[in-house]
Amino acid sequence: MLRALAVQSEEELRARLEAGARLARDRWGFKVWDPKTNRWERVSVRLNEVAAGLYAQQRRGRAKEAEGAEGEGKGISGDYAYIMGLIRQKIDSRAPILQKWAEDILWWQHLLSDTTTKILPDLLARLRVEEIDLENPEKTAEALVSTTLSYARPHRTLRPFARNTRRR
Repeated sequence: MLRALAVQSEEELRARLEAGARLARDRWGFKVWDPKTNRWERVSVRLNEVAAGLYAQQRRGRAKEAEGAEGEGKGISGDYAYIMGLIRQKIDSRAPILQKWAEDILWWQHLLSDTTTKILPDLLARLRVEEIDLENPEKTAEALVSTTLSYARPHRTLRPFARNTRRR
């Protein structure tokens, strides 16, 4: 239900939008949805230019929120989520194997992304400067593996104590 020309001033319009109202456009102009009163109210024709600017701003804000919610909107992970969303749209919902395949791809992409952004910097920080070879990355990879394995082995100082203990 619409009331005729309920919003007459720019200040009132901005105040309502800040309070949580939503601006919409139809063929007669602009209207405001007030969640408190659960009603649509018409915006004055004199405020069409102001309402158009606020409406465009509101739509940009919603687009950013949707982008952030869809793929968190951050760099590579947002790109992966966008691509996977497109793949899911193209896959037939009656083909569960293809859906599982798409989910598996997303999982591996997240794993690779997390490895390069979180784990790799930590592993490189554990290497000595002499172990990092920019011209021969295979040597650096070997050093990373040997360093990682040395951290994975049980602590060597505990073995002599374990050998010297008697069983009762």
